[in-house]
Amino acid sequence: MRILGFCSKTWKYLNARALAGFTLSTILFSGTLPVCTVATGCTSTQVIKEINVALNEASAVLAVADPSAPWLNDLKNAIVNLQGAESTWQSGGKVAIVDDALNTLAAVTAAIPLTAVYSPLIDVLVASIEEVLAALPTSTAARLSATLATNPHAGRYQIQKRWYRTPAGNLKANWNQVAKAKGLTLMLLK
Repeated sequence: MRILGFCSKTWKYLNARALAGFTLSTILFSGTLPVCTVATGCTSTQVIKEINVALNEASAVLAVADPSAPWLNDLKNAIVNLQGAESTWQSGGKVAIVDDALNTLAAVTAAIPLTAVYSPLIDVLVASIEEVLAALPTSTAARLSATLATNPHAGRYQIQKRWYRTPAGNLKANWNQVAKAKGLTLMLLK
């Protein structure tokens, strides 16, 4: 049996055995892709990478923020606390420390006005925080919703996920996409 298939910009006939081999290879490959869902959870390495992206996003805001902004010192302190919580968790501490630090960072972002030039990126940062909190092994949904319920940036941006990216790669790609669209090239993550 021959089946018509498209390969390398030319039409070629593939026999059923070759098509079955290609299909099996695709299925096996897709089983090795980085998947992080609420149902399956994430590995601690994946969560650490997501936290690092959120830290980089918050640091990018610090780099361009007005030095006289009233929330600037709180943001600096929240970043330092999150860095400390991350290292404590990596060395065997409780995940609740990271949960608290992320909630603090989310609370600080609530003070950043929606009219700020980089406000769309704050929306992405808050969405990233939501993603990280949801990926934590023992994150409590009640605390997550309570902290973000009063944040004006919550729910304004939905993280676009691509199957071929890691969870941290998705967060970074979303940030860079919004930064480019808004002309904030100084805030691009590398």
